[in-house]
Amino acid sequence: MKINFKDKKVWLIGAAAVVSLLLIIGILMIPAIRDFNNKKKLAAIEEAVKVSFTSEEEPQDDSEQTYTPAVIEKAITDKVSYTVISCENDKVILQITAPDMKKLLLEIAETIDSSLPSDQAIRKIEAEVDQALKNGNYSMVTTPVMVDVQKVDGNWEIVPNEDFVNAIYGNMLSLYTESISQNIQQGVSE
Repeated sequence: MKINFKDKKVWLIGAAAVVSLLLIIGILMIPAIRDFNNKKKLAAIEEAVKVSFTSEEEPQDDSEQTYTPAVIEKAITDKVSYTVISCENDKVILQITAPDMKKLLLEIAETIDSSLPSDQAIRKIEAEVDQALKNGNYSMVTTPVMVDVQKVDGNWEIVPNEDFVNAIYGNMLSLYTESISQNIQQGVSE
């Protein structure tokens, strides 16, 4: 069978059309592939966030008091929820909702008798925080936080920072930071 020049031209045009079509389909698939990879990464990061909120050790039950710091910590973190807002490269923006511990501690501190020795005042505050958390007598606060993520042994992990920890504990860390700053300023002005 002899192929004339005209048939070769049609064949070349057809082949070029098929190659062009494959290239166009490939180019159009790039966003879908990226989206799939981003969804896969996002799912892995969401799992890493979930693991970050899971306490590794159970608090010890002390028969004399039920409001040990470990019990209170667990009571706080059990009430924390989060939403992954965005994930770009190694940065994740989370919206963390937790009991407003800053507000709760300030409210409780106002009710404590200032003549109590500090160790008794601390125990009383711990007991009242524990009761408020058990009884649901607290408000929630939502805080947006940006955290870094990194791959460790093939799994994504959150790299906790001060903002992340502060948000998980309902801005309690910022209360301590503000208190320390006030004490330093008072010490400087005296």
